[in-house]
Amino acid sequence: MLIRIVAEIGVNWDGDLEVVKDMMQSSKDVGCNYVKFQAFNEDVIKEHPEKERLMKATITSKNIEEINSISKLVGIEWFCTPMYEEAVDFLDPYVNRYKIRVADGRSLITNKPSKLVNRVLDTRKEVIVSAESNPTQSIQYDNSDIKWLYCVSKYPCTFEDLDFENMSDFYGYSNHCPDILAPITAATLGAGILGIEEKILPTEPIIGGAYNIKVARKHQVPSNLGEASSLFYKSKAARKLFGELFVDHFSDTRNWEYNQYRKGTKFLETDKITDWELSRYFEII
Repeated sequence: MLIRIVAEIGVNWDGDLEVVKDMMQSSKDVGCNYVKFQAFNEDVIKEHPEKERLMKATITSKNIEEINSISKLVGIEWFCTPMYEEAVDFLDPYVNRYKIRVADGRSLITNKPSKLVNRVLDTRKEVIVSAESNPTQSIQYDNSDIKWLYCVSKYPCTFEDLDFENMSDFYGYSNHCPDILAPITAATLGAGILGIEEKILPTEPIIGGAYNIKVARKHQVPSNLGEASSLFYKSKAARKLFGELFVDHFSDTRNWEYNQYRKGTKFLETDKITDWELSRYFEII
C-alpha cells in the first residue's frame, strides 16, 4: 500500500477517553490506517491561551496505557508527536513510529538536529517529518527511516498558501487546509508520480473538438457515478495507493449515492440536471 491515511486526534479529545474511543472507531470505520496524538509538557505550551485545556489532552506516562488499550480494543494503530525529549522514553515501548512537527523538523533541514530529533532517530523506528521547505538539502534526506511530508505550518492555511511544485521530493502530505482541493491535489500528484514510476505512457494529444473524436473504451471518462465507482472498485492502482479497506468503503458509499439518484429520478438516465439533483445538491455546490 503506497498511501497511508493518518487521522489527527491531537488534542481534540480533551482528556475524555470515551471521546478517544469514538474517534478511533470512526477513523477505522472510514478506512484510516492510524490515529495520531501529541505529547507535550507545560514548558512547550506555557504561552498558549488554552494551556489548561490542552494539558488534559497530552499523552503522558499516566494515560498512555489506557490509550494503548483502547487502540488494541478498536483495532487501529496509534502513534504520537513528541515535543520534548523525555516523552520519547515513555512512548517508545508503545509506538512503532514517531511524528516530528514542522517546528522541530527545521533542525533536520538545516542539518543541526535538536536533542529531541536525535533521540527519536536513535530509536531506529520510522520517523514522519513535516517540512514546509524542500527537504532535499538535508543530509538525512535519503535516510530510509525518515518519511518527509509537505506541510504548511499555518493553521488553518488556505489553498493559496500551498505550493505543490516540489511535491515529488516528499513522501506525502500533512493537511492543515479546510479546502477539500488540498488533499485531492496531493493525491492526484501522487497518482501522477505512480504513473511515472510504472512507466505508463500518455496517449496521443487530442487535436480539435474532443466531443467528435472516438477513443478507446479504456480511455473514456465514466458517464455516471455508478460507472466511476465500479472502475474505482476494480482499480489495482487505487487499491495499491489507498488500500483495500478504503477502496471498498468509498466505492460502497458512491454506489449507494448513485442508487439513490436512480430511485429519485425513477431510473431515467439523462444528461440534463434533474429536479432530484437540484434538491439534493444545490445547497452544497
